[in-house]
Amino acid sequence: MDLLPDEAQQEVIASTAALLAKELPVSRLRGSFGAGPERLADSLWRTFAELGWFGLGLADDLGGVGFSAVEEVLLARELGRALAPPSVIATLLAARCAALAPDGQRRDALLRGTLRAGWVEPVGDAEIGSRVRGRFQLIDAGGTQLLLVANASGAALIDVVATGGEASACLDDAVSLAAASIDAPALALVPAAREPLALRAALLTAAALTGIAEAARDQAARYANERVQFGKPIGVFQAIKHRCADMAVRAEVAWQQTAYAALALRESLTDAAFQVASAKALAAQAALESSASNVQVHGGYGFTVEYDAQLLVKRAHVYERLAGSRTQQLAAVLVAPAPL
Repeated sequence: MDLLPDEAQQEVIASTAALLAKELPVSRLRGSFGAGPERLADSLWRTFAELGWFGLGLADDLGGVGFSAVEEVLLARELGRALAPPSVIATLLAARCAALAPDGQRRDALLRGTLRAGWVEPVGDAEIGSRVRGRFQLIDAGGTQLLLVANASGAALIDVVATGGEASACLDDAVSLAAASIDAPALALVPAAREPLALRAALLTAAALTGIAEAARDQAARYANERVQFGKPIGVFQAIKHRCADMAVRAEVAWQQTAYAALALRESLTDAAFQVASAKALAAQAALESSASNVQVHGGYGFTVEYDAQLLVKRAHVYERLAGSRTQQLAAVLVAPAPL
């Protein structure tokens, strides 16, 4: 398999990175402490829709752009690097769920950017069928109309109004969090036998975590070159250079595994579940450890709200919980069919 992006995929990367650098620089979140969850403007959300982000991996006959999971991974990686709200990826997945259900009305609204979706994460066992039942966490669901819930049995969309929930503080100030006991009808339902959307969700969160790991690596390397102590950039000292080298290795390992997992899912390989679970576990480890190391490289400044380093730590913990935590993915690795 060729893990290098082709010309069309390079265009996806370049156009996404350029827009996010302009519209969603990480520095925008420095003042988020105490400001409440971030909600992107409707105009920006429509721009995402016009660029085809929410239907990037959907086939043409389903109203999508006609790309695959590989291109969605390239998009999610850049979204992670920019610390874009998790609801962007949730809406992409919700559009696929609606398209496969099929629910053409909601699919079209999600693709146009007139509906948004948030995440619902099961707490313990959950029932996903004609009704969705169980205890859940609602993540980045503020300002959305639909919620995406997925597990090994299938995926469904539910009305956010039907969930209720008790809001609580999130480690990441820019992301909403609530706990809810849900017993609500599924507005759109895709059994895992039709398509394992939980697997795709894990893959895209792995890509976002890889983007965070890469952003942490780049922040640390930049600061290590700029910060001077004893007349030298701190990057020349072993305590710093070894941290930066470890961050570079983690990011590369996470990306290579995530890229391969995307190809495995696209080609429906028998070990796709194994590759995706491995990607999510490695990417979560890379994002969590590298974002923490980035804080240490920044010294006494890294944990303060005036610096971006602490933002990466917070968002890494959010994405690690989405679509199955690292612990859950490692458990899945043990039971998934391994490569021959």
